[in-house]
Amino acid sequence: MSKKDQTKTMIDILKAVMLALMTALFGIFVFTVMNYQKIDMIQGIGIGVGALVLLLFLIIVVAFLAKEIKKLGDME
Repeated sequence: MSKKDQTKTMIDILKAVMLALMTALFGIFVFTVMNYQKIDMIQGIGIGVGALVLLLFLIIVVAFLAKEIKKLGDME
């Protein structure tokens, strides 16, 4: 497997991970909107921490994705 193929495979994997993280963030948002009257302090803190962790991972994945795309552009 050439370096170019490895980079393309890594980009595909990162896109899949990014989609999963965005889906999880959307799920947290929908849960919060549908249950905003029933959410107590502990659930609110859990939702906030969970959303922040997912957002942090999403930012890291996007940074890696940008690096891999730049690497692929330099190969061509």
